[in-house]
Amino acid sequence: MNELAFKIPRRVEVELTSKCTLGCPACPRTYDSAERRGDWKLGELDISAMEALCKIPSIREFIFCGAFGDPIYHSKLFDIIDLCHQYNKRVAITTAASYRNAKWWTELSNKLTSQDSVQFSVDGLQHNNHIYRINCDWGSIETGMRIIAKSRAYTEWKWILFKHNENDVLEGYKLSKEFGIKEFTVIETKDMRTPAGMKPTRTYQEVLQEIKEYHGTPAQMFR
Repeated sequence: MNELAFKIPRRVEVELTSKCTLGCPACPRTYDSAERRGDWKLGELDISAMEALCKIPSIREFIFCGAFGDPIYHSKLFDIIDLCHQYNKRVAITTAASYRNAKWWTELSNKLTSQDSVQFSVDGLQHNNHIYRINCDWGSIETGMRIIAKSRAYTEWKWILFKHNENDVLEGYKLSKEFGIKEFTVIETKDMRTPAGMKPTRTYQEVLQEIKEYHGTPAQMFR
C-alpha cells in the first residue's frame, strides 16, 4: 500500500470486528434500529487488510478499541498481534473482557510486549458492573485482569462513573492495585448517552478526592 497524499497519523484506531457479547445501553449495537430488528451484521477485518496497514511506515501504533465490537472476539487476534510486532508496531487493546478463559488470557499475555497496552472497560465491581455492561461475566473479567496485569504490557482500568457505581470507585481502585493494574482512570459521562436513571449524583471532584485521600493522586479525570 502506498502512502496516502495526506499525512497519516502515527496512531491509528482499527475496528477489528463487530462481534460483542454485551448489550451496553449507550452502544449503537443496542439502540440502533437494525440491531433491534436482528439485522446487525457480524464480521471481522481480514488479516490481509491488517497487513496492508502494517506496511505503512508512518504508523507506529494500532489501537484496537471498537465502536461496534470488542477486539478480543476476533478469531485471529493473536495472528494480528504477531503481524503488528513483525512490522514493529505497538498494539493497544481496549476490551470489556468477558467470556475468555484463563488459557486464552495467558496466550494473550505471552503475545504482548512492554510497548503494548491493554485497557479494561469495567464500570463497577462484581455486584454492579452488569448494570451497564449487560451480559458481562465477572469471573472471566477478573481472570483477564489478573493475568494481563502480570504481563509486560501497560495496563489500565477505565471506569465510567454512573449512579450505581459512584460509591464503589475507591474499592475499584483498591482492587486494581491488588490485581497489579498500573493505571485507574475515571471517565465522566456528560458527553455520552447516559441511560435513564444512571446519571451519577456525586461529583467527579468528590469521587477523585476520595481516592486522593486514600493514596496520592492516582486517578485521572477526563472531561
